[in-house]
Amino acid sequence: IFATKEPLDKVFTVTPFFNLSPLMSLLQQPQESYRQESDITPISSREFQSDLQEPGKATLLPSLSISKRNWEKGGKPHPMLKMDGVYVFQDGKYQGWLSEQSIPGLRWVEPQTQRSPLILRKDGKSQVSLSLENPKIQIVPNVKGKDVTYTVDVMLTGVVSEVIQPMSERLMEDKAVGQVRKEIRQTFEKGLEIQSDLLQLEYTLYRKQNKEWKKFYAEKDFKLTKESLQEIKVSLKLNNSGKLKIP
Repeated sequence: IFATKEPLDKVFTVTPFFNLSPLMSLLQQPQESYRQESDITPISSREFQSDLQEPGKATLLPSLSISKRNWEKGGKPHPMLKMDGVYVFQDGKYQGWLSEQSIPGLRWVEPQTQRSPLILRKDGKSQVSLSLENPKIQIVPNVKGKDVTYTVDVMLTGVVSEVIQPMSERLMEDKAVGQVRKEIRQTFEKGLEIQSDLLQLEYTLYRKQNKEWKKFYAEKDFKLTKESLQEIKVSLKLNNSGKLKIP
């Protein structure tokens, strides 16, 4: 299931490349492109309806747009569908739309992520391209008196896709860890702007410590603040660099 701001007739007339069947399009088989580059997680209509009923849960409905910027066919722009953001529902209530660019950390806290690129830059110039894979996420609620804070622990593996400027493997890992941590924090705070819990912190407390959740959140008021996310721990292991020689 998707939402879109585009005219529906135009969305349904966008065709894939190579004269493939429309059944092979992003609209019909989003899982295929998601396996290659996991940014925004597809959701089925059954999952969408179920998630809307879950207390404390943020439901993210992918939005579709039509892009004419990246591809040509016969010398003319060829429209293609792309997922450009999410419509956010918190506790079943619509909160707003967020662009893909504004929530880059979403992919690092989604267990379904299979692989996603990360570009390391210096002074705006690309240095190294990594492909990070299969995040393992643990969210730990910390209840102290009348306050509850959260620690997010993310473990990633990855490979080096391209080296533009030589860099040691240790430095790659350190820079990637810092960038992933920054993206997760940015995504969390972007969600706060529309009173939404994109990291599913409250939902974790609801599932793990239901009695404590009732004390803090039973009134349905949105209580998360910037200070609620106490710590973000990120660990990364680059498994191999292919045929690249890294000092």
